[in-house]
Amino acid sequence: MALTKLNTRSLPDNAITTAKIANDAVTTDKVEAALNHSVLLDTHTDSGGVDYGGDVVIHNWGAHVGTYKKFRILTRCVNVGNGNFHMYATYRSANSNAPMFSGRLHGHGIGSTNREVFNGNAQWIRIGYRVPVNHPIVTEQIISNDDFGLTTNQELTTISYTTTWHQDNSGFSFNSGSVECTSQTSDVSQFLLNSDPADTGAGSNNLWRVKSYLWGII
Repeated sequence: MALTKLNTRSLPDNAITTAKIANDAVTTDKVEAALNHSVLLDTHTDSGGVDYGGDVVIHNWGAHVGTYKKFRILTRCVNVGNGNFHMYATYRSANSNAPMFSGRLHGHGIGSTNREVFNGNAQWIRIGYRVPVNHPIVTEQIISNDDFGLTTNQELTTISYTTTWHQDNSGFSFNSGSVECTSQTSDVSQFLLNSDPADTGAGSNNLWRVKSYLWGII
């Protein structure tokens, strides 16, 4: 049987380019998006101790609120200061305002069956309580800006948490729970951290090292 000729004249000179090959290549990001339906948008890494005594922006996804309505954040905070500290999460909306939240984070720990870091209404949500030097807080959160066409504040943004930390003189502790926005109709688009000296064994310099990842959920 005769071999069929391949007519190369039908392929233009620019049919195959390095850029097109790179664009079609299988990459880790593409596999992650296909399998997990999430895309890594941002990473925050402190190279040394940072003063978190005021609100410090960890992630700003304002450019992505039109693409994603849900976001996942995984954060590890290590106390590198001079005493015990509490750590708080706070947020900004796409309109730059600071929203208020209502909810509860409740759980357990070594030596206690009733441990709670947050319960009530506030702009700052505590995620770690009385954390000693060289000990961590690890917090995972899902931020949902889905409003399903509704306009009441509470239906716009909810945040669910799982947080674990080492509590001074008490050991390992964990909480889970959720909060809802009560003051803004604009999408939450920034995550910030804020540290205060603890009620016992308090430090004064609010130094932490933080590493955090932000994903958009498709």
